[in-house]
Amino acid sequence: MRTSKEVKQSAPSWHAKAISYLICLFLVLAVTGCHGVSSNVSVNEWYVSAGNNASDENPGTHDRPFRSVRKALSVTKPGDMVVFSAGTYPCAEEKSPDGSPGLTVTLRSAGDGKVEFSGDGSQNLLVPGSYTTITGIEFTMTEDNPKRDGIYILRKEHINISNCRFFACNVGVKIFSSHHLSIQNCEMAFSGRYGVHMIGSGDGSEGHWDPADENSWVEIRNCWMHDAGWNVEGAEGYGITSNGAVEYLVIENCQIDNNSGDGILYEDWGIHTTARYNVIRGTGVAAIWIDNASMSIFDNNFLYGNNVGIWLSGEEDFANRYLNDLISIRNNIIVHNDWLQSIHPFTAEIQFSYRRLPVTSISTTILLRLITAPMWSQFSGAHHSQSSATSGFATTFSGTMPAGSASIEVLTLLVFISRIISGALLIRVIPGPVPVILPSSIPMHPLRKVTV
Repeated sequence: MRTSKEVKQSAPSWHAKAISYLICLFLVLAVTGCHGVSSNVSVNEWYVSAGNNASDENPGTHDRPFRSVRKALSVTKPGDMVVFSAGTYPCAEEKSPDGSPGLTVTLRSAGDGKVEFSGDGSQNLLVPGSYTTITGIEFTMTEDNPKRDGIYILRKEHINISNCRFFACNVGVKIFSSHHLSIQNCEMAFSGRYGVHMIGSGDGSEGHWDPADENSWVEIRNCWMHDAGWNVEGAEGYGITSNGAVEYLVIENCQIDNNSGDGILYEDWGIHTTARYNVIRGTGVAAIWIDNASMSIFDNNFLYGNNVGIWLSGEEDFANRYLNDLISIRNNIIVHNDWLQSIHPFTAEIQFSYRRLPVTSISTTILLRLITAPMWSQFSGAHHSQSSATSGFATTFSGTMPAGSASIEVLTLLVFISRIISGALLIRVIPGPVPVILPSSIPMHPLRKVTV
């Protein structure tokens, strides 16, 4: 018979007990996670076709598909996938349900040809819910002067749009106060007004910023946006616009061509935004217009043949708006951006129109243009203005710039050189046509040849 001392020594230590408890807990969680939770979720694949065998009376299987988008979306639940075969599908405010974390609703093409969601322009085509993926679909408006949008996103989150095309919509993708959105490898062609248009709180002169009512964490990558505004009389067409509060916006590796307004417009409460590695050509106003943005970076962009390369402005007359501040413009190539002088009275590579521009840095930026006229008398904080008829340098100032409020060493150097050799050829590094390299993943549709 063992003594009490021997029994105590043979008992498992508290370390061993703790390890045993953890192992048991892990096994319980593994079993319930793999079998208990997922077994209660029914995930379906629904099929839609424009073929003769399609009918909304069908069960929506691969062999007996639905015919309409509306029918398919009416039975879709979180985690479901809707697969569209090649064909044209009439759409008018088609609403997909919200998904949930881990249960994304997916709308995609079957890969057997073009899938077209089509409408007459009087209503939005698709209104997706949160946690939705949309890929491989073309959104088309058939009538002149469209009034509505291809995809309309209102107060949603976690939506991914990829490999889609938006043709002749008033707006390709319109976004209101939404979060965690991604638009990749898409084309916006001949939009009535905007390729991508974001609207948050603070939009307009009377608006006020509400951080609970903003767009945030929006990524636009590898997209081609062109020819906006030309098919709607009297409209200015924009590639990408941010009106109202937007935070953490990234525009990257996009090509933006031949828009009648701006390539990219930041207006009203843009914070922590980035535009980089973009090619912007042939815009009627500015390649990039930065109006009321803060703590933002614009670098490694190639801006060619626009009316204005980069326009910095701040509408500080409205006390509720931000000023442009903490802006960094760096490592850009800005060349020949004054070819449409009739569109705007000021033409330049970089245009300043403000009364105050605190803490802004412009560095390592290449400005290329012919020197054809004498320069202004000085480069300081005084008010400067010159018309397009006598503009000879890469930058036109129209506003008051307090001394020391901006660091523009490169521009200062170019002004000094231009005074010495005014009337001569300053620099021309890129003669003749400029090669433009597009991301290979963009679905190319050469509808109109770009001429610059």
